[in-house]
Amino acid sequence: MGPVSAEGSGYVPTSSAIDSHISNILNAYDAGSETDKLRIIVEQYFIALWGNGIEAYNTYRRTGQPDNLTPGFFLEDTGTFLRSNWYSQTASDNNTNITQKAAPDTPVFWDTNPAGFVD
Repeated sequence: MGPVSAEGSGYVPTSSAIDSHISNILNAYDAGSETDKLRIIVEQYFIALWGNGIEAYNTYRRTGQPDNLTPGFFLEDTGTFLRSNWYSQTASDNNTNITQKAAPDTPVFWDTNPAGFVD
């Protein structure tokens, strides 16, 4: 299954399909609110980041956008969004300057968004 899937679909878009796609995105951007514009920019950024989940995660953590990509966002209770990770046990045991975080929803020092920003 893997090698067959890696070959792709064989679909090659025409120039007019590409132009139409770009035009649709630009028209939606021009007609959108500030939130819609940020959502469109971040969606396109995520597409460009294919294979690089760290940058996408950090962008989502900073902006809360795009807020419409995952069906899980529309569930009644999706749980807490992880805004940081606990320090490793070895690091917290061996470094007296580290105070273990109370929970993974504790924001990192540069995260100034309010609690529940992306929940």
